[in-house]
Amino acid sequence: VIGSGDQAQGLIAAVMAVRNIDTIHFSSRTKENAERLAQEVANNYNVSTKVFEEADDAMEEADVVVTATNSNHPVYSHSLHPGVHLNAIGSFKPDMQELPSESMLVANKIVVESVEAAMEETGDLKVPQEEGIITKDSLHGELGDIVAGKVSGREDDKEVTLFKSVGLAIVDIVVANYFYKKAVANKEV
Repeated sequence: VIGSGDQAQGLIAAVMAVRNIDTIHFSSRTKENAERLAQEVANNYNVSTKVFEEADDAMEEADVVVTATNSNHPVYSHSLHPGVHLNAIGSFKPDMQELPSESMLVANKIVVESVEAAMEETGDLKVPQEEGIITKDSLHGELGDIVAGKVSGREDDKEVTLFKSVGLAIVDIVVANYFYKKAVANKEV
């Protein structure tokens, strides 16, 4: 996990809900924040944690990498190794780029919430596009199409998969609606 804010906490909970994770490595530009989050995670989940000064060291043997920063510049330089999945949820503006452009070349599948929004709104895709590294056609598809079975997800354990989120209001509405209906069904509202 690179970054130590609220978004990182949410992504940790999401990953823990669908994967058996035994160790989580942390790196953040503010080491104290990474240490605080590591302690919280260790207390809330049955995992071991370790804090690293450098993001590259934190992701050295990771199967899942989460970047949740507001960085304008790539937060790591490590090449993504076969089989890794990257959830990139930070750097949401055209001039922000938390991922090195090289990650787009290494990824077998780049997935986004919305192709149009992602190519226009995030420097993680806009900069590599301007550098001639990727085009809109480089994107594997949209997350909703994978969930609906219209587009394949990971097909083997060597694929490098990358999900770049820019955040869509409709996703927030769908999630809020889900929890509202669940609360009503449980007579909590």
